[in-house]
Amino acid sequence: NELIEARRTTLGCIPPKPPNGHLGLKGFTDLLFERFKEERMNRSLDAKIILGQVARDLTPASHPGHVSALVACADLLSERFEKEERKADLDEVIALRRTAWATLPAHDRRRRETLAALDICLHKRFRREESVTDLQEIITLRRTMVECTSPPDRCKPLVHLANALHQRFRVLRVKSDLEEAIELANAAMALNLPQHPDRALARECLARCLATKL
Repeated sequence: NELIEARRTTLGCIPPKPPNGHLGLKGFTDLLFERFKEERMNRSLDAKIILGQVARDLTPASHPGHVSALVACADLLSERFEKEERKADLDEVIALRRTAWATLPAHDRRRRETLAALDICLHKRFRREESVTDLQEIITLRRTMVECTSPPDRCKPLVHLANALHQRFRVLRVKSDLEEAIELANAAMALNLPQHPDRALARECLARCLATKL
């Protein structure tokens, strides 16, 4: 019933006459996007996802709410994946977060959190499927995260990159991956005082890498 009602809600947003030109489409998109934000608070998860997908599909890339629609839909699908573990949901979440990150301009402050969210869901899929392609993308994203983080705050990004390189070494046995992982873990260790909690993460990462080398 809620799925049917969700579709009715979407249809109820459509004006009696087709939108006339760009301004008409923008007004319709604004209305649908605002209705989605209101309605999703009081619906079942499946119904929210339908509303989110419709809002996403009808929000053009030129619309200010385009990235927000992508992220909102990805968040809902991610929530359902955590409950039901549908592979299709995780695949769609990754595609949406990838598009959202690629769409954001370089100066947008949301790029960092969008990149981190994409990293997380890619790693979930890697743990399930052990796809080297996913791991390669994770490493690329983590290199980007290191580059866009100021040097004093790079401890965790360096550790995360080192962990990914260590994982790739265990899969592909490329010596340079393990050597770089050790180098990055040492660099992360050097960024913090001994009592800093992030230093413990770097120390554990370094220990794992050295144990693998032995």
